[in-house]
Amino acid sequence: MAIAGPLTPPEAAYLLKPNSTTGFATLKVATLWLLSCGSLRIEELEKPGLFWMKKVAHLRATDKPPPAEARFGPAVIETVQLAQANGGRVSDVVKRAQKVFGTGCVGLNSQYVVPMLIERGLLEERKSMLLRIYAHTPAGSAEVERIDAALAGARQIPSLLKKDPAKAAALALSLGGLILLVPKLAPHYKSLNVAMQMPGVDPNGSTDSPFSFRSEEHTSELQSPYVIS
Repeated sequence: MAIAGPLTPPEAAYLLKPNSTTGFATLKVATLWLLSCGSLRIEELEKPGLFWMKKVAHLRATDKPPPAEARFGPAVIETVQLAQANGGRVSDVVKRAQKVFGTGCVGLNSQYVVPMLIERGLLEERKSMLLRIYAHTPAGSAEVERIDAALAGARQIPSLLKKDPAKAAALALSLGGLILLVPKLAPHYKSLNVAMQMPGVDPNGSTDSPFSFRSEEHTSELQSPYVIS
């Protein structure tokens, strides 16, 4: 069955850098996207620290199924569910993911993301000596140009938030999940969420799956290279 709908953020990330995007990078983006779609949630639990209590983020699955185009979604969600046996911290999910998808989570790319991109006609397999590599098709190259242009616009969001918050919100909504591919925007998610409540901003203006900006504390926890790198 052909894949319907726009590229998911993990697909877009891999398409930008085929053969060099790691399984860990894909897991990070997939997890953030499933959080934004409501298929995963974060629960913060207090844990004793050296001098005071500290909050530790735990990933939990919800009852909301992932978007149909996210074929990797059920596998990632199941990984989160399996990690609950060890507590469900982000680090527990990463450890479990390496058992499910293999060392470095390479299977997340080889079993899900790459086949999806090939089916969409954006990547093709080429053999070089003993290596299996993937190259852009003409359609894939055109899509990369589109994504690059979109991400270039996304990098203007911090300055737009100061000058024209409504325009910044509209731009973020038009990007949908692609905004996750610009990690430096994570500290601005809360401000974007506020801007999206402004009069004149269409909350349904996203071209991607339903996307909500959670607190920067939650996002920063998942963006941390110490946790998923």
